[in-house]
Amino acid sequence: MKYPNGFPKQHSSEKLFSSDSKNSKETSQTTVQQYHTQFEGLDFEKLLAKIKITNGEVLQVGIIYDKQTKTQRVTLNNTKLIFPASIDNSQTKVENSAKKYVYVHHHYNDQLSVNTRAFLSLCAQAGRTGRKVVRPYVKGTKLGSDETWFPFETYYDEEHLNSLLASAGYASLVDKEEYLEECPPNSPDHVSIHFIDNSKASMGFTKAAFRMQEEFYKAIVESTIRKGWTECTFLDKAMKLTPGKQFCVNAAIINDWKTLEKDITKHEKCLNVYLWRGIDEVTYRLKFNEENLKISSVNLTYALKPGQPVEKEVERFSEKYLHENYIALYVRSEYLLRMSSIDHLRKCVDLVLEVRIVICFYTYSKLSVRLNAREKSNHA
Repeated sequence: MKYPNGFPKQHSSEKLFSSDSKNSKETSQTTVQQYHTQFEGLDFEKLLAKIKITNGEVLQVGIIYDKQTKTQRVTLNNTKLIFPASIDNSQTKVENSAKKYVYVHHHYNDQLSVNTRAFLSLCAQAGRTGRKVVRPYVKGTKLGSDETWFPFETYYDEEHLNSLLASAGYASLVDKEEYLEECPPNSPDHVSIHFIDNSKASMGFTKAAFRMQEEFYKAIVESTIRKGWTECTFLDKAMKLTPGKQFCVNAAIINDWKTLEKDITKHEKCLNVYLWRGIDEVTYRLKFNEENLKISSVNLTYALKPGQPVEKEVERFSEKYLHENYIALYVRSEYLLRMSSIDHLRKCVDLVLEVRIVICFYTYSKLSVRLNAREKSNHA
């Protein structure tokens, strides 16, 4: 990996990380002092001091741009590292035998971790009223109903997931085949719903999905104000279903799943959701609460285990490329590109690489101290 601009050319990686020094700590600090950073406000000695006290904390390194002075500087902040609650899934409840289902036609497209949490938040809500959730398919970072995608267990250990769902009191999962057998598309005995609200994200998706004008969308939202929902006869046609009961539900008003079931779906056996947006504080998410749940969908997401195909790929990659100790760098570039520019992304990558150098100094210094101590004990 190439070092960012500014690294002293007289220092090769061999010299930086050699074990010939009598005092590795002194060598490490001296080399840090010799390093010339290209970022204003990035003091390598302060950064090294921050790294040394980050046990149990997260070190946030950022770039702040001052529009008035047209200058940038680096900020260093330590924040608490929050671990998710542990989950005991050694004892699980008996699986729900009721034949009530919820099937999602579209899942909101986000990153995989967020998409997974959104899916589990549906399992949490459906579990309140004894429904089963149709297992989605996976591809890239997406979850969806497309049967040409990979099986769900490609990404996640499904046996472990099922035990977590049962322990938490969430809905159990079923294959799409069971759902189609119990809820055939040519039967009108189902309820279809689509969540809408005043957010731009909701309006943009709905307009594009159903090819409607903005005025028509706003009229639908307006008609939901009085009780929280209104009839929408275009949903089943878009999902290629025989027309049944169809409703547009105002997500800002209906925020209790049991109310949804009691007043709108009437506990119908087959429930179709055109788009499940997940649950979160941001505007384009749904507002169902997770009160009185044994385990939150966030904690359940962190407790998942990867599926065997993922583990095998990790093993293959590790054997091929990671023969020695390494530092992993993970850059979420999509957001930076969307909110800023390619130049800003380059600066962020350069900053990450400079921080990496300090981490290398620190980890090498600690390793050298251990090796020297071991060598002295062997000679003693």
